[in-house]
Amino acid sequence: MNILALDCSGAAGCVAVVCGQDGGASREWVFQVGRDHDGALYESLEQALRECPRPDRIVVGTGPGSYTGLRVAAALAMGLRASLGVRIVAPPSVCALDVADREYQVIGDARRGAWYHAVIRDRRLMDEIVLVPESGITARVASNGFPCFTNGPSSMPHLAAETRVSALRLARMAAETSVEELLPDSVPVAPLYLKPAHITLPNPV
Repeated sequence: MNILALDCSGAAGCVAVVCGQDGGASREWVFQVGRDHDGALYESLEQALRECPRPDRIVVGTGPGSYTGLRVAAALAMGLRASLGVRIVAPPSVCALDVADREYQVIGDARRGAWYHAVIRDRRLMDEIVLVPESGITARVASNGFPCFTNGPSSMPHLAAETRVSALRLARMAAETSVEELLPDSVPVAPLYLKPAHITLPNPV
């Protein structure tokens, strides 16, 4: 099975291809995600499609993470689905961190005084991702006892080690996904937004 994977949920974006019956031919491109979300992402995607022009599945990480990055990756995945006629797998990005631990927890700054917290076992969420006040995140992490990571630079290095999403892990997760779990063609990729968008209204005239 040939699989194309991409993720832009964190400061480091990634694209990967896993090709062949046993996934023996694989390659990953990692790049820094800029504010314009182009350049390196599209160059990596172009190279990936040269190596794997006809993927059987596309997998895209849905977060949590960068609001713009998630939207860009989702739009790209849906565009590729339409042009190539393939199905999409859309797991949470935090389930594919580049760590070897079978069980781990993930925290991330959700802005405006809140952090998100997730617990992963065997590359699946053990429960819903929750928002925790910054004042309570240390106790929340300590209560679980699993190794703790962040998707990108950590402002709490004493609490969580920095890592990134691995597109190769995303691809291998997609290879194990049943046909029933694939997104139907009519269903859009839904990024994991933990809070409503913060909208600033104009001052009244």
